[in-house]
Amino acid sequence: MFYRIRLYSKNPLYSDCNRANKLLLKLYLALEQQGGSILDYSLLPNQLDLLVYIAKGASLQGLFPRECSIESIPTEDLLLQQFGSIGHHLPKYGKEYPLCAHYEAYHKSCCFSSLGKQGPLPTTLTLRTILQAKSSPSGSLQKE
Repeated sequence: MFYRIRLYSKNPLYSDCNRANKLLLKLYLALEQQGGSILDYSLLPNQLDLLVYIAKGASLQGLFPRECSIESIPTEDLLLQQFGSIGHHLPKYGKEYPLCAHYEAYHKSCCFSSLGKQGPLPTTLTLRTILQAKSSPSGSLQKE
């Protein structure tokens, strides 16, 4: 099962890069314990935007604060659109912003997402297709 999880906060979610990495590691480990993973993410001081996979039968209950919005993504087409929209507001769509998965796909960095690695993606969504969607001005493209 695929989900888009968003958290907007009036207070900063982290105070420095080290604390941001600790927050992402905490989420990464919590999802991993549920048989899930972070597929894509963008973390700004007052906003967390995640695209996650969670194993069927596992629960997101208690993993995220109550204030989070959690949206189920039922189809591959919608999943590709979600990949295209995460980090789309960042300069160069996140290629140069270190607290997002798009950056991880292009640079050596902490790797909290499975973007560009073997993971729970449908076989019809290739890394090339996903990165193309993330780099497109409209935020999504058709599958290959």
